[in-house]
Amino acid sequence: MGKYLKHISLQCEEILIPQLRGTEFSFIGSMYEFYLKKVEANGYSKVILSFSSHSENHYKITELIDIIQVQIYYEVKTTEIQEENRVLNLMHEALIHLAETYSWKQSALQETYNSIILKESKFHEYWKKSKFNRNRNLKCSIYWEFDNEIKLYFTIHNQEDESTIKQLFTIISPGLGALEDCLGEIKWINNWVVILIKKNSLDFWKFNTKSGEVSFHFERAEKGDAHGQYDLAIKYLTGNGLIKNSGLGMYYMKKSATQNYSRAIKYLSHE
Repeated sequence: MGKYLKHISLQCEEILIPQLRGTEFSFIGSMYEFYLKKVEANGYSKVILSFSSHSENHYKITELIDIIQVQIYYEVKTTEIQEENRVLNLMHEALIHLAETYSWKQSALQETYNSIILKESKFHEYWKKSKFNRNRNLKCSIYWEFDNEIKLYFTIHNQEDESTIKQLFTIISPGLGALEDCLGEIKWINNWVVILIKKNSLDFWKFNTKSGEVSFHFERAEKGDAHGQYDLAIKYLTGNGLIKNSGLGMYYMKKSATQNYSRAIKYLSHE
């Protein structure tokens, strides 16, 4: 059991999906979690906030081993005009309710809420790590934008710290640890080619700042592993985890199938 609250997850009933579509619901939990300072939560490391259309369930709490789930009543409104920060306000009020119920300190929760309001609920940041090339005339940073999906960019700054290049290199679906898995280490191969190594220390993106070319290197596929080739193909074909590229997706799917990998063969048989 963890000492601090680390994860905040939002869920909703299927009936509420049309109401919540286009609001901050898709990312505000991750944003709150990202900016949250340490909150000692009596052994609870995760809070699940479940939006419900039933008023009688408001603030109904379910305790699991190290998880608290709390229901939040979300009133269905007929107007198409969205109330600004409605989801954020409801989730923050629920977290304050939990803090009062379990005697958690509220200051970190309030600071987090204030930070999000100041940022106008726009979730985009530079990753804290950046690195100069050998000549120290270019610096690479990673910039990300979080909405219904997470977009990651290579950004290149000159010596005056002016942004000269912003290149999208991947799009991933929101999820626990999804962003962190992409962010391992930035390395310059030479003065114009830079790589971002994933957290697993094996796979990486390579960006040529001269040509603008971005490539992804997936170790299992490059070593000829049929399962790895299939997994890489799916990433390219679906555009989840990589920028969608049907040509590369089919290339790796066929390479996997030639090694008699059954899932690749089945996929191609339906094409």
